[in-house]
Amino acid sequence: DLSCPDVGSLSRLAEVLGVSLDELMRVEPKKSNTGGAVGDMALLVCKAVALAMGVAVTVLSAMGNLEFDYRVGVGRSRSIKGPYLDASGQDMRFDMMAKARNYHAVGSKIIGGHKFGSDFGFTAPGGQSIFRSSDGKMIFASHARTDWLNPGQFCLQTREMFFNEEGWPLLEPCEYDGGQKEKLSMAQIAGTYEVVITKRDAEAEKADRIPQPSVKIEIKTDGTISGAYSGKISVSDGGRNCTVDLGKDGIFSGIIKASSNFALAKPDRKKLGTVNFSALNATDGSTNHGEYIWGIKSVN
Repeated sequence: DLSCPDVGSLSRLAEVLGVSLDELMRVEPKKSNTGGAVGDMALLVCKAVALAMGVAVTVLSAMGNLEFDYRVGVGRSRSIKGPYLDASGQDMRFDMMAKARNYHAVGSKIIGGHKFGSDFGFTAPGGQSIFRSSDGKMIFASHARTDWLNPGQFCLQTREMFFNEEGWPLLEPCEYDGGQKEKLSMAQIAGTYEVVITKRDAEAEKADRIPQPSVKIEIKTDGTISGAYSGKISVSDGGRNCTVDLGKDGIFSGIIKASSNFALAKPDRKKLGTVNFSALNATDGSTNHGEYIWGIKSVN
């Protein structure tokens, strides 16, 4: 019944309307396959679905202590009343008094403490807001603590937000640079990447207080992945969407995009053109069920 779509039927509704799921959730259909009143109706339905489902389905909640272990967890529900489940099926409700540490174990971590290679690290991201830019992009703004300049100083970060083919929100690892989600070839994608797979644990010290360091992988032009993880990356939608298949470590569905690494640790702090990807593993039974993977291509 597509007259009242839920998380199980949104992909079918997108197919009927002739748009991608990302376009449907972002109210950004690039073109309509039909014209006139039918085309106008498709755009109207897109807007109605985003209004009705954007609040009821997905919640992004800041979790933790503002001083050191803040992070943002994601859950969604078929009803605005809940329950809200993360991508591993865990209920995001818990007893604050008896189980205060549980917020480190629930809520898929769309953003948390991280450190890519030799660049500066970031902790305690949160206090988020989501707004739409004048050209229709969804922008996620948050604060984070960083060892850039004064240790532990708060800074403002903005990232573009997308939805994967399963309807889960994703954040681009690199900060927003105004670029477009252009098609990428495997030749452009291939290279060495710093990657982080999120980890959740009820012990705050292990989970969120310390920036999670990246590890290196190599992506070949045929999509083969080697290094800290083994598997394969494939692209769809003309090189905009990606699937990162790491076998027992999970199958991650997301986006891949040309972007800019602001590389603050570099002496001249110049902005470097790069490629980054963000994906979520919703594969039941895998090692990293409900976790996100971020990857940034290493550039000189």
